[in-house]
Amino acid sequence: MVVGDDRDRFGQRVTGSGTVTYTDVHVPDERVLPYATRYPYQEQYYRTFMHAVLVGIGRAALRDGVAALRVRARGHRNGTADRPTTRNSSAWWAPSPRRCERRTPRSPRALGRSTPVDRHTALRVAGADPAGDSVLRDLLERSWTAVAQTQTVVTDAVLDATTVVFDALGSSGTFLSLGLDRHWRNARTLASHSPRVHKRRLVGDLLMNGASTLDR
Repeated sequence: MVVGDDRDRFGQRVTGSGTVTYTDVHVPDERVLPYATRYPYQEQYYRTFMHAVLVGIGRAALRDGVAALRVRARGHRNGTADRPTTRNSSAWWAPSPRRCERRTPRSPRALGRSTPVDRHTALRVAGADPAGDSVLRDLLERSWTAVAQTQTVVTDAVLDATTVVFDALGSSGTFLSLGLDRHWRNARTLASHSPRVHKRRLVGDLLMNGASTLDR
């Protein structure tokens, strides 16, 4: 197996997302799964994992930004205080990733409560027919909607946090030695895999017009 370092993106450069070439690898027929036959809630799991990564990026931006701000002795001449830590304290915490951390557990299992995906899976294991069971379809749609709504909150909060860090620090935040741009680049690239604008449209169409998100 050869992993090619050919990912042409400005973020996620070390995620192994480039070309992978396999040579002389035997794949049994039963291991070849057409996309359409895979479990219908796979997007919910994939997207939830990406939400967790985005939250991690937001926390890293907060950590690094606070550390850089604390060592600054001089504030901006248009600021309201001599110390930049005083001037930026309220503005810094407002867009912090903490509010999206509270939102993220709505999609995975949280607080000991089962989610629509959990209940959907349990019914499938119990033998429910995915083609004709209205309860299964309802749970699948509810799980997709919850994850889509979570995505818009998490993406907005983290992209905001990775931008505000530069407002807090001023021009010193652009020092290459700090590398703060990597947080925005990684968050922006990750969030672009499935743009939140489409999720908002689909959820809005469901809420306003009753259009199913499963028929998208």
